[in-house]
Amino acid sequence: RAVYGMQALLAVVIAGLIYLTAKHMVGQQIAILAVFVYALDPLSLYLSGSFQTEQLFTVLTVASVYFFLKAGDERRSRIAFAVLFGLFGGLAALTRSVAGPMFAGLSVGGLFGWEHGFARIRRYERNFIIAIASVAFLGTLAPWLVRNYKLTGEYTLATLTWQALAMGNNDMGGPYMTKEGLAAMPPTFIEQGEAEREAVYKKFVSEWIIENPDRFLWFCFWRAIAFWSPLPTFVTGATAMVAFTYNTMLLVLAVAYGYASRKRSSIFFPFYMSFITFTAVYSITLTYTRYRLPLYPFLEILASGGLLMIFERYSSSAKL
Repeated sequence: RAVYGMQALLAVVIAGLIYLTAKHMVGQQIAILAVFVYALDPLSLYLSGSFQTEQLFTVLTVASVYFFLKAGDERRSRIAFAVLFGLFGGLAALTRSVAGPMFAGLSVGGLFGWEHGFARIRRYERNFIIAIASVAFLGTLAPWLVRNYKLTGEYTLATLTWQALAMGNNDMGGPYMTKEGLAAMPPTFIEQGEAEREAVYKKFVSEWIIENPDRFLWFCFWRAIAFWSPLPTFVTGATAMVAFTYNTMLLVLAVAYGYASRKRSSIFFPFYMSFITFTAVYSITLTYTRYRLPLYPFLEILASGGLLMIFERYSSSAKL
């Protein structure tokens, strides 16, 4: 019950971060709509009552994006926001390792000025901001990396990476975890250490990909499609139907607004980079609908822009 209560409080924090991020990027009207859309999100409601890491991970993911935006726009507090960007990016990576590539993608975009705010500041300032954020990011990860080195002899963030790759990339592999896919993995034993088991999986997956490159690419494509499918994979019955309807509407509205705003794509760069990195990481391992849920605040902001376009088109006098 304590976990359920805390996850409900985290949902309120997510709502606040959605409002702040949307207001910073596209204004208050879309920010209000985005919070309303999030309040009706059936999958986020579901997560508040389940034992998963997504609720915490969503808070950290959205917070890191918000602080990235602020680091590029707030002249007086750039260093502070750069530290917060790195800190929350590191905490997110400790929760789910996919946040590591996401942080790297945002940092590269900041260095090259692909994001709207960073594009308006000088190169040496961009370099300094990203350097500060990177130090904070690595400093957050350092204790965990040192701990893993003492236990395994390797500076690794996660000791199940190659196992996850082996689950999805074998003769019976595919987008989801199955009994057949698990049975096709090489045998290991509980007496073996984590590093030793990972070495077995690494050798197996590397050889399998070299021998089956076409099939590996097909699995990656299949998993990318499954990752963005509106069909939920962890709920059934009436809940699944509600979730499918919501997902479909959300994706359609988000794509419509993204297309309509294509000339201002640099404003939404953090969203697009997050979509790309999450898809890339989960397309090479295994995918579930709930792995996509930390991206829903970004989708809901874009979808709210699509809703506002509809309001303005069919009722020019409407006020939000």
